[in-house]
This record gives sequence, C-alpha cells and structure tokens, in this order.
Amino acid sequence: MPKLSYYAFAATDPEISLLALQRVRELFLANKLWVTADGQCIYRERKERAAAFCVPAYLRDERSKRGLLKRQRGKRQCLEGAAHKHRPSQENNLHECTLYSKSSCCSEDITKELADSPVIKVNTTYWNRCGNNSKLCQSYLKKIECFYRCSPYIAHWAHPNYAAAIVSVPMCQNFCDDWYEACKNDFTCVSNWLTDWAIDEKGENHCKNVCIPYHEMYGNGTDMCESMWGDSLKVSDSPCLCLQMDEMDSKVVKLLEERTTGNSSSSSRSDEEQFCRLKLDKIKKLKEPKDEGVETF
Repeated sequence: MPKLSYYAFAATDPEISLLALQRVRELFLANKLWVTADGQCIYRERKERAAAFCVPAYLRDERSKRGLLKRQRGKRQCLEGAAHKHRPSQENNLHECTLYSKSSCCSEDITKELADSPVIKVNTTYWNRCGNNSKLCQSYLKKIECFYRCSPYIAHWAHPNYAAAIVSVPMCQNFCDDWYEACKNDFTCVSNWLTDWAIDEKGENHCKNVCIPYHEMYGNGTDMCESMWGDSLKVSDSPCLCLQMDEMDSKVVKLLEERTTGNSSSSSRSDEEQFCRLKLDKIKKLKEPKDEGVETF
C-alpha cells in the first residue's frame, strides 16, 4: 500500500485558518508531525497530541472539489472555514465591515476585534508586532480583512487547493497605491503576512526578523498588494474591472461574471463602459482637494 500524505484540521474548527494551515505544512515538511492509528496528529519532538485531526491529502483534495462545485451551483456562496458562514445573509449588528451588512459571509462576532482601535489581533494573528499601525494604514488593513471575512462575493476567487484561501483577486491600481501611501511609514517584519511569521504552538505569530518601514519592505503599491497576502491579491490591468473594497464592487463582480460566463452582450459592454467612466470620475473626485469655502460679508 503506497504511503499517504496527510493534512491536518484543527479539532475545534474542521476548516482551519491560513496561519494554522501554514504551521501544519511546516511541521510535516520538517518531519515533526506524524499520524496515529486513530487519525490524530502528534508532534514528533514533544510526543504530545496536537489539537488537530489528520486526514489523507487526497480526501482533502476531494473535499475542496466538492466545496468548489457546491459554490458554483449557487451564486454568492462563502468560503469554507475561517469563521465564514455557509451562505451570506443579512447582519444588522456588525461592529466593523458594515459595507457587507446587507449580505455578509461573516457574523458579528468576528468583527468585534476589528472594531478595536488600534486593532491588536484578529483570531490568533497579532497586528502590532512592530507597534500599533497608524490610523490610516489600519483602515486599509481592515478593508482587506473585512473583504476576506465578510464579502458575499469572496468565493469567486476561492483558491483551488485551499478551501479557506483566495487567489488573484483583481485589485485596482489606485487602491494599492493609496494603501501603500497610507502605510509606507508604518513598520512590519514580514513581507508575506500569511507565511513569513514564526508560529508558536498556540498558533500565534511572531517576528523572525527586525521591523522595518513598509517602504523598505515593499517597492511600491503593486509590490505590497501582491506580496502581503501571498497570491491572494493581483493588481488588475483594467482601471475599472477591479475592486476597491467599496460599494461599487458589486457592479464590478457582476460585469466580471458576465465576461467569465460569456454572456457579455453589446448592451452589457455599453454598461461596462458607462460604469467605467462613472468609476473613474468617482476616483478623480475623491482625489480632488476639498474646497474650504470662503466667507463673504
């Protein structure tokens, strides 16, 4: 019988977080994790049972395929795991991420930590390992976290191999540039916030390297967008068919769906062009300095 590779799921949550998943992967690669006859994981160094169950990797792959097919059968399904709901629904009491209150893949509990100012940690991930983030930088980090946790459209970019992950979400160039500008003087010790941390037995993240400014860690907005969350985000070639984590994203997703399914007609292309102009106008207005107003007597 061929030797099977295994994959671990946390005992308390069958669909483990990305950080926990990375930790399990590191342990297996280092040959420090093995599987008992009853399917539990044991740390080889400590001889202690881990708070996880191990299943053959092929079952994980089949499970991911089933989940993907399930999402494809119905629109606006949520990701599997990381406290996502099975289907989006209205949430009237979100503490943060209120952009998604009408149709949300998250419950109010997960937004409590995001409502703190400053945000200290979300689940087991500490945001302040290099000091508290500036208010403006934190607002962008929240936008990304809220999108991942709560957006009803998140499953459109579900990772084919990891049920709780996303891949190649099309981000607007100007959003990434503004995000970089907001965070460039803040500090971080990792380039990839999903994989570069040292993770302890509690699943909590720690710096491996010294803290440096964002502008030293990342060359520009594109570099930051396409590095901080691994391959989760991708800067789009289009100035309009891209996401900015705002109320216009729903229209973008609809247009992207039409393109993907091949249902894009001449009228929908006209709608796309009109939407593009409106979106660019909105971006331009947001960047224009506001008039202070002049008093007349």
